[in-house]
Amino acid sequence: LVLATVHDVGLQTDDWKGAWVNGVTSEVPQLLQDAMTLSRRLGRAFLRLEAFHQFLIADKAVHEFRTYSSIDPEEIRDAFSGALQWYKFSIPSRDLLAFDAIPQLGAFLRRSSTARTAP
Repeated sequence: LVLATVHDVGLQTDDWKGAWVNGVTSEVPQLLQDAMTLSRRLGRAFLRLEAFHQFLIADKAVHEFRTYSSIDPEEIRDAFSGALQWYKFSIPSRDLLAFDAIPQLGAFLRRSSTARTAP
């Protein structure tokens, strides 16, 4: 379920990027709303991935009768490799949304609303 969520949001983000690149100014409010939604969904997906990573460490500790802190994260790398690949793949998309697209779209909307209200 964790991988399916990250995969789904990743594909939706890729679709959004295409709309952003090809978008017209009349679509900016919807693009901004979609970007904020996708950014939040990616954040939640990352949180779930990190929780899954912690679960794998705890599960290994229980099965081997060891303490949680004695498990090196590299010991579960094989079990987490699929999730790790999606995590690495999705981080640039989250950065694009949070630090580039959302601020740019917000600034564009502020400028356009100021221009419309100016005498």
